[in-house]
Amino acid sequence: MSLPLADIKRGKVQSFRDVADALEGMASANRDMKRGVERLPIMGDGWKGVSGDAAHHDLDAHGKYLDGHAQAQQSAAAKIRAAADEFEGSLSAAASKFALWRDGCVDLCQITVW
Repeated sequence: MSLPLADIKRGKVQSFRDVADALEGMASANRDMKRGVERLPIMGDGWKGVSGDAAHHDLDAHGKYLDGHAQAQQSAAAKIRAAADEFEGSLSAAASKFALWRDGCVDLCQITVW
C-alpha cells in the first residue's frame, strides 16, 4: 500500500498503537470469558444425560469461539504494531533526513519514500 507524503505527515503513530492496545484488551477479555465458561458449575459432572451433553458441547464450542477471537485479535494487534513501527520510520523518512548507525558512527542520508 502506498500513501501520499501529505498523509504520512498528518498521520499519528499513537493512533495505531491505541488501536493495538484496545485489541489486546479485547483479546484478554475474551480469554478471561473463556476461563469463566470453563469454570461454570455445569462443566462438572452435575448435569448428565442428553441435555447435559448438549450443554457441554455448546459451552465447549463457545469457549473455542472466544479463544479463536482472542487469537485473531492478538495477531491483528501485532500486525498493527508492526505497521506503526513502519509508519514511524516513514515519518522519519518524510522529514528528509535521519540517522543511520553503521559501525558506531552516524550518517545523514536522503531517503526516498515510495
